[in-house]
Formats: sequence, structure tokens, C-alpha cells
Amino acid sequence: MNQQPTLPGLCGRAAVVHTITYMFMGIIASAVRDYKTDFARPEMACWMRQFDDPILRAGVLFQPIRGALFGFTFYPLREFVFGKKNGWLTI
Repeated sequence: MNQQPTLPGLCGRAAVVHTITYMFMGIIASAVRDYKTDFARPEMACWMRQFDDPILRAGVLFQPIRGALFGFTFYPLREFVFGKKNGWLTI
């Protein structure tokens, strides 16, 4: 029997997975693409925050909220996504 996830459980798991993924992929992308140098260029500085900006550093703190919103989005699709084998791959 395949038990469907509850709304709080799905939102919690989505928040944790999204936050961890966001943090690690951001670190990898920043290192590989050298964002610090790119964001300091004059043509980018007016669009992108610099790496020493507190809001940029606090960005990861807001990701659990975003992840929970993903959970709310996935909840109505739970039968389609979680109700069959490898259904989560459709995400």
C-alpha cells in the first residue's frame, strides 16, 4: 500500500530539500562561474547585489519558505507524483 504524504509532511520535506539544494548548488555555481568577479563588473553591479551584501547572505534563510510553497504546489498533485513508481521524476 502506497501511503500519500500529508500536507505538513510534504511542505516540511520540500522546505528541507529545497534549502539544502539551493545552498549547495549556489556554492558550486558561485565557485565554478566566479560570480563574485562577475557581479562586481560595472555593467552588472547595478543589477546584482555584491557578495558582501547582508541580504545576499541572508538569502538562504528565506529558502525554507520557498520550499514550503513548493510543497503546497505539489500537494494537489500528490496522487500523480507520489502515487506511482518514479512519479516524482515528472517534477
